[in-house]
Amino acid sequence: MIIGTWFRMLVTINNNFYFVLIGHIIASISQAFIQNPVAKMAITWFGDKERGKATAFGSMSMPLGSLISFLLPNLFFKENQRMEYSELDFYILIQSFIVTTLTVPSLIFLKEEPLSPPTVLLRDKNAII
Repeated sequence: MIIGTWFRMLVTINNNFYFVLIGHIIASISQAFIQNPVAKMAITWFGDKERGKATAFGSMSMPLGSLISFLLPNLFFKENQRMEYSELDFYILIQSFIVTTLTVPSLIFLKEEPLSPPTVLLRDKNAII
């Protein structure tokens, strides 16, 4: 996600729209790795009583992020206003900083599994989940 977002910044240097397309493709490929493991994460990290809420919050993160991405340009661009390249470059830079700021801490601090398993199923490594 970070690589695709910052790859789009190359359009500010070269003014070639293909950098934006390639950056979008890279970022969209990473969406599959973010969206699909929600249920596995809920099973691994949360107990029986919290698992449903964790799955619901994890599943709603993608539509919420899409909503924010639709609303964010309204803060930068006015209706019926011609965009200058400097404004567009600044907007892409802001997007890149937001994605990096939200993603880097998760890469640093998140672990694969908790120290003690939250459910009985995970205590037995040979159990089928």
